[in-house]
Amino acid sequence: MDPQQEPVSYICGDCAMENTLKTGDVIQCRECGYRILYKKRTRRSIIHVAFWLFLMQTAHGSLRASINQTIARKQA
Repeated sequence: MDPQQEPVSYICGDCAMENTLKTGDVIQCRECGYRILYKKRTRRSIIHVAFWLFLMQTAHGSLRASINQTIARKQA
């Protein structure tokens, strides 16, 4: 089963009216009928993306160091 998706807010490109649309709704301003809508910015923090990138780089660096140590031991 698909979880219910929350409606997304869009701004009309002509009259600047806020429109809330759900999946399957016609992409059209409810006020003036204009068909170009711009998605509003999300309020969700994107810091978590930078954090995960940092963790991945750190883990990759640790893995690389571990591999280099293993190779050095085998060569010695």
